Amino acid sequence: MNTQKHGSVDLKRLGISIVVTILFFIIVVVCSYFAGLVLCR
Repeated sequence: MNTQKHGSVDLKRLGISIVVTILFFIIVVVCSYFAGLVLCR
């Protein structure tokens, strides 16, 4: 029971890490895109 709970906590933490990584990647891409637009002008 305890091990199962710990496993689910690790899984949730892993999911949060993946979501944060994806959000960070999207922010970097959007910032690069806007920077490119500004530089092109």
